[in-house]
Amino acid sequence: MGSVGRESSALDFRSVGARCSNWGRWGADDERGTLNLITEAAVARAVAAIRRGKVFDLGISFDEKGPQPGRQRSNPVRLMSETGHE
Repeated sequence: MGSVGRESSALDFRSVGARCSNWGRWGADDERGTLNLITEAAVARAVAAIRRGKVFDLGISFDEKGPQPGRQRSNPVRLMSETGHE
């Protein structure tokens, strides 16, 4: 794909992003964002869809059995070459 094709794809992608963006959808002071879509009616529809009452934890364990690979939890390494002091 030449540079013109990439530019066209990027513009198409930006146009879709602009159409689907929720920034400002509920006003400038909104702090809930798409949580505004969880209305009483939406909750009632969800409750009506329940077939059995099963409870399960959605938390992610960050101990040795967590999602990280290997036996040891690996935190991001932060290297600094300057301290900000002269």
